[in-house]
Amino acid sequence: MPPIHRLLLAAALVGCATGDRPVAPTSEPLSPDAAAAILRGLADSAAVAGDASGSSAYVDAAGVVASGVAPAEVTVTDNGVASSYRVVARRGPTTSVIAWSAQRPMRLVMLHFPSDSAAFGAASASRGMFTVEPTPAASATSVAARLPALVHLALSGSAALTGSDTGVACGTAAAGTTALPPGVTSCRVTQQRLALNATFVPMGPPSGASALARTLVIAGTTVPVTAYTVDTTRPPVPPTPSPTPTPRPPVPPSPPVPPTPSPVPPPMPVVPLVARLTVPFVSADSVVFALTWSNTSRDTVRLGFGSSQRFDLEAVGVAGRLWQWSATRAFAAMLSNEVIPPGGSLSYVATWPRPTRGPAVVRAWSVNTSGPRAAASVPVTIP
Repeated sequence: MPPIHRLLLAAALVGCATGDRPVAPTSEPLSPDAAAAILRGLADSAAVAGDASGSSAYVDAAGVVASGVAPAEVTVTDNGVASSYRVVARRGPTTSVIAWSAQRPMRLVMLHFPSDSAAFGAASASRGMFTVEPTPAASATSVAARLPALVHLALSGSAALTGSDTGVACGTAAAGTTALPPGVTSCRVTQQRLALNATFVPMGPPSGASALARTLVIAGTTVPVTAYTVDTTRPPVPPTPSPTPTPRPPVPPSPPVPPTPSPVPPPMPVVPLVARLTVPFVSADSVVFALTWSNTSRDTVRLGFGSSQRFDLEAVGVAGRLWQWSATRAFAAMLSNEVIPPGGSLSYVATWPRPTRGPAVVRAWSVNTSGPRAAASVPVTIP
């Protein structure tokens, strides 16, 4: 699975440094320092959720925003509605573009692609994410009780940065930066044109209007780009020879010391289940999904259910919802439980018959009414 998919699946479940409530528009444009602080908060939340790669991606995005380069003001249309955003970019081994709403702190666009342009899709190495603040209804019914934002994955479309690499050297007042990034041998701040036209599909469990796809468009707009290179051809530094040790007289052995008993470690708290959703079989006639909820903590996890249903799945495409697993099934109304010991797991298999052709994001989530909950998503292309 490409890195963005692992990132987004975990990002849909992390806690939020800003709390559970939807974030209201701010009266003043959000500064780069404030946007970087929000990204660092998301990084901390991802780390708490056990998603190291997601935390690293948020930290990297915060570094791009806090580079000291003055952001450009751009207009982003979200399903035809225009809003003011601030944007900065960085080009090195890969290209990163970070944009944030001038008035709504949780509206962030993160684009990462290996060259000057990106074509988004299930099999693409390029990745894109768009977050929006959750609605009150979404906060109340989401799988994660503390969703920081509704996370959307770029399922189709493209992005591009074009223009000359000539500009002003980093570390100068004209560039707006104070020092070169660590390990960088050449760095310039340039002005290049950014274009984006992509459709983003929400990740995580559905919630009314939040399950709708969103098309983001940025017309060709000039933005600041920090372009740098890293010198990987330098020869290794030879090791410094160790000095000849001075002989010392023998020291008589000390009397034995009784061992100090090791303190008993405190019990680890129960953590949310680790969710895994894979696609072992895909054809034009059916798609098979394998779901696993794993308990990686040291405690036994107990899940309570209000019916015989244990999970649900939904497929969402560019046009909206394509299929929901529970829509054609009936479940017995009964109170029941599942117990997962430390290191144990629950596994299920589900089939999507007669799937709709084209790209989609399939989401799975547990439906327990008590105990930790789990959710996972996976992109799939139907032939």
